[in-house]
Amino acid sequence: MNHLASGNIAHSEVFDNDTATHVVTAVLFGADACFVFDREVSSDEDKSTVEGELKAAFEKLKGISASAEINLSMNNNQNTATQKFSCTFYGDFQLPSNPASFEDALKVFADLPKLLGDNKELAVPLRVWLYPLDKLHSSAAKLQKEIHTSPIRNIESVIESLNITEMKCNDLLKDAPSSAIAGFHDKLMHMKQNCCAYKLSLLKKLGSLLPKIRGGMKMEKALIDLLLSHDECPFRGSDLEQWMKEK
Repeated sequence: MNHLASGNIAHSEVFDNDTATHVVTAVLFGADACFVFDREVSSDEDKSTVEGELKAAFEKLKGISASAEINLSMNNNQNTATQKFSCTFYGDFQLPSNPASFEDALKVFADLPKLLGDNKELAVPLRVWLYPLDKLHSSAAKLQKEIHTSPIRNIESVIESLNITEMKCNDLLKDAPSSAIAGFHDKLMHMKQNCCAYKLSLLKKLGSLLPKIRGGMKMEKALIDLLLSHDECPFRGSDLEQWMKEK
């Protein structure tokens, strides 16, 4: 940590203006990828057979992650089973084309490391390590108060619920039969836009509130009040889930 000695600090003004409490000492770069698979199950299909197909399919994906030399070919039974799957991709990668089938997903999954670029130049920050400024200089601003785990987890759950609703709306908007229903497309688009706007508003409030709580300028009760306010709005998790079920 010698490079963080007081004589080596390029922007020493941060010690006096209370604009920061920590300095970034390391960054982990990489990329996240998420494949969402859907399969319609008819009433005359055997659930245990379908579960077996799913297990076999995902074992194929696990094999790719374990070995770059995995054989991407599938036998006739596997091909028949996976043809019933549809795929939606979410991630930090810019794909030439989004995978629509299980076979497409296999190929993309195998090529993911290459999509970061030859020198990993397309990687994005995934994790950062912080060091308290007050350990470098006594006059630096410091974290006054930790926030309890429970409200933080509740906030994470709220954001996750909003993200899932947006994803489901996107999936339904891409579904041709759903879009053909009169008025349904507009309702989905309206819900997606409202959900996105509410999430951005909530994140903005959190961005202002959390530093004040940690700096001792506001009590943690302000965060709890924000959560209580969310529980009374139309975008609470139970209402969103019920709305999607009805649609």
